[in-house]
Amino acid sequence: MKRQMALVDSESIVIQLSQIVLVTVDEVSDELVKIDKLKQQFNLIQQRVVTL
Repeated sequence: MKRQMALVDSESIVIQLSQIVLVTVDEVSDELVKIDKLKQQFNLIQQRVVTL
């Protein structure tokens, strides 16, 4: 019985860790998209400055 409880606890920890990893990957992905958009904005502004 203790072995089964330990197995259930272990599986629960693995599930929680997997959820944390998925959330973290999603957050990093969102931030990378923001960085890409900022780079695009910067390049556009830089082109406008050059044309002035």
